[in-house]
Amino acid sequence: MLQLPIRTLREIDILHHLKHDNVVNLIEVCRSRGTQYMYETGFYLVLEFYDHDLAGLLSNGNVTITVGERKNLMLQLLHGLCYVHSNKVCIDNMKPANIILTKAGILKLADFGLARPFTASQCNRDGNTEHGQLKLITDLFVSVNRGVWPGVESLPLYNKIELPRGGKRKVC
Repeated sequence: MLQLPIRTLREIDILHHLKHDNVVNLIEVCRSRGTQYMYETGFYLVLEFYDHDLAGLLSNGNVTITVGERKNLMLQLLHGLCYVHSNKVCIDNMKPANIILTKAGILKLADFGLARPFTASQCNRDGNTEHGQLKLITDLFVSVNRGVWPGVESLPLYNKIELPRGGKRKVC
């Protein structure tokens, strides 16, 4: 009997349920039988073919990505992430090598091996509201003020909530 790692079962289940233009399509799961040369049975996820991954394109000095193409790729990336998150899946391995592209510029999120489903109770932390977003931002960047965020004082809740002031910045 073939025993699959839980990570692989999770990836198959997630990809089976996620169907979106900006998420890689799982076509089939295939199994190979052992032979006299290869004793173990193996299995393979059959995914649609793509020409490039973003890491390869970014490292290639001969490839130029225009501002318009960057905006288009970012839009596709955000559409894919929005869809994945709205289906309560968190991708823990998001990196350029796991973002694949066609020659025509279609972007898809790939490699859901470390992705995990999350529950509604896990979503009910800071960040689901304007107040929660401002709190998360101030936790990372210290204080939010017009010097670092022009126009922030015009947000409806800016003067109605207490946010941390001062302290050291945690990210660059």
